[in-house]
Amino acid sequence: MAQNYDDQLADVEHVTLQQLEKWSLIEEKILQQKSRATWIKLGDGNNKYFSVVIKDRKQRKQINVLTSLAGPTLHEPAAIQHEIISFYKSLMAWHVINKEVNEAVLEFFSTGKLLKAVNCTAITLLPKITKSDFAIISHAQSGFIPGRKIADSVILAHELVKSYSRKHITPRCMIKVDLQKAYDSVEWPYLQQVMEDDLLLFAKADLRSITKLQDKFIRFSRASGLQPNLAKSSVYIGGLDSAESQRISHYLGYGLGELPFKYLGVPLTTKKLSILQWQPLIEKVVTRISSWTAKKLSYAGRIQLVKSVIFGVQSYWAHLFVLPAKVIKAINAYCRSFIWSGLTQSPKKP
Repeated sequence: MAQNYDDQLADVEHVTLQQLEKWSLIEEKILQQKSRATWIKLGDGNNKYFSVVIKDRKQRKQINVLTSLAGPTLHEPAAIQHEIISFYKSLMAWHVINKEVNEAVLEFFSTGKLLKAVNCTAITLLPKITKSDFAIISHAQSGFIPGRKIADSVILAHELVKSYSRKHITPRCMIKVDLQKAYDSVEWPYLQQVMEDDLLLFAKADLRSITKLQDKFIRFSRASGLQPNLAKSSVYIGGLDSAESQRISHYLGYGLGELPFKYLGVPLTTKKLSILQWQPLIEKVVTRISSWTAKKLSYAGRIQLVKSVIFGVQSYWAHLFVLPAKVIKAINAYCRSFIWSGLTQSPKKP
């Protein structure tokens, strides 16, 4: 009798917990709807609620700390503002176009008119030079040539570096130049994840060839305004001893690098990728899924995100490498967890 009573009590407890979870979810949805209703009712009014919301948004969009180009960390708003203005002025050749820009802005405030072309066109500021030695789009820029893909650049780079780890090869040199962009001094992690700015240069590993290559790059840098980031750039040398490699590294001003390294989002190596080197792909998938878990997505919405985004990331790597079964299994496990539960759960080890 006691055993039957305990079983009945357990069943009642189970049903009660299910009801509690059900009504908790209903309460949460009601609160969400109330918050939206509150914004619809009070959001457009010049009241305390509106002021609190705007103040919160303003606080989240401020730059409170900035590392200057000279090195010190800035905290004062005036110093941060001056640093940002100075940095962008140096990029845009402000001393050349400041007069025309000031006149255009003052004319707008006096007449209230702005040319339509100025209002809807992106303006690109280029250094003034007598004659440019560089075409805007060349056949080497695979991202702009019809019929070519960004994966072609990675495949070509793999073919060029696959013999760097061998012995008794002719001296060869590869320079990985990280082009400094305006956001490098702001350090926004999401920009660094979605934008690539690597340039690979190949030459014979002798001072004569490297000097000519460096001279061409300096001319390109002066014409385009793109400067190398010395802290992130490296030189890779094959077929030379350590002393000669150090001599070339010192001449270029770049540190000696070692393979593998990341190029256009994937590892560039001379050997077959290990499971550890596949980890960036798995981490990228997990990061994408983690950014969606906070959203209230339907089952169909979660499937669409996996098909359009996750499979796209996976396909990019599959264009270049044969994906190991363990990696595919791990990615599928994360995708299943997200589709069925809306959560990111670590899959069991295969």
